Amino acid sequence: MQERDTAMSRQEDLLKEIDVLKERLEASQRAWSSMRNELEEQRQQVHHDVDRALINQSIEGQHKAFKECLAQLLSDGYVMVEPYEETIRERIQNLVLGLRDKNAVS
Repeated sequence: MQERDTAMSRQEDLLKEIDVLKERLEASQRAWSSMRNELEEQRQQVHHDVDRALINQSIEGQHKAFKECLAQLLSDGYVMVEPYEETIRERIQNLVLGLRDKNAVS
């Protein structure tokens, strides 16, 4: 009878231990899932940041190319326009004023 009580007690202890281990496993799985989701969000953010940086770099390159092309178009044998916004703006203003003066004389 005592052996049976000992076996039953041991069985209860083992069942309690199994429950504790199941709880630990579930907690570990939740933590792992949470960490996986967090890492996925970080990965997406990094990709988004890289994409944004590449787009900005492309836009800056296009802007620079546009200013260089515009400066070249505004240059002539007498005036060399540098590809800077201020010099481009000044050249356009000078051309507009020149046209106004020419039309006023005509």
